[in-house]
Amino acid sequence: MIKKNFPRKIPYKRIKNIDYCILDEFKKNRILFTAEHAQTSVIKTPEYGNKSYISLGDKNTDKLAMMMAHRLQSGFMIPRFSRIDADPCRPINTLGKNERILVKVFGLNEKKYFLIHRNKNYAPLLSEYHSIIEKLNPSAIVSVHGMGPQKHPPDILLGFGRGYRIIGGRKNALRFKEFFIQKVVDALARLKIENNLNIKISKWLFTGEKNYILFRHVIQHNKESKKKRFGMHVEFNSRGRIIDRNFIRKDYQIASQLLADAVLEWLNHTKTYYFMK
Repeated sequence: MIKKNFPRKIPYKRIKNIDYCILDEFKKNRILFTAEHAQTSVIKTPEYGNKSYISLGDKNTDKLAMMMAHRLQSGFMIPRFSRIDADPCRPINTLGKNERILVKVFGLNEKKYFLIHRNKNYAPLLSEYHSIIEKLNPSAIVSVHGMGPQKHPPDILLGFGRGYRIIGGRKNALRFKEFFIQKVVDALARLKIENNLNIKISKWLFTGEKNYILFRHVIQHNKESKKKRFGMHVEFNSRGRIIDRNFIRKDYQIASQLLADAVLEWLNHTKTYYFMK
């Protein structure tokens, strides 16, 4: 279970508003975990009413990314700036060019489009973020995100790009999902924890295809380089990602670490993900 001082136990550095950590086994496994939207913020929206506001960010995805990296003793990178200013999951050349997302306005009970990725002054910081990834030259990138329960029943949603091309097609995607699910089933049974986790593969919304981290450093990289990378976009539902006192539910913690294990074992024993569709 995550303890209150868990993040402080990891000797990470902060480089220009980016939390960055490379642990002992990274040189061996080269698996990098990221959480681009971990920074949360609440923005008042008086134009929709005096008590209205929106909430941005994927709370506790930083802790999940840290936990997964700690499990493998690999590495993680977590931006500590708001999507309003700059979103690492969007191209640098679209900074300040009307990028927007659909968000819930609390107090209005409606959804509205909200401008993000606004501040052109953040271009050097985004360049630094991508530069660090390139210098690390990971064998795999797992980009950790959060979704809400209203329209997304799964607890964990795995994304492998359009047509599952990041993992080499639908067959490989299904193989990985079943491999991961079996690890979760076995572990929760062994620990005598009830297993109600719903784990799916995203077919359209959260595939990671539009995640610029994966597009640039996995999809494009694999087109241009003989040395291929594995990539994954993973969404954890807020129903287990944020519970009482801001903790992460125990089965979500266990599943996240088993997902890290599954990625490592997949890389060690399967090479078919190299063949891009």
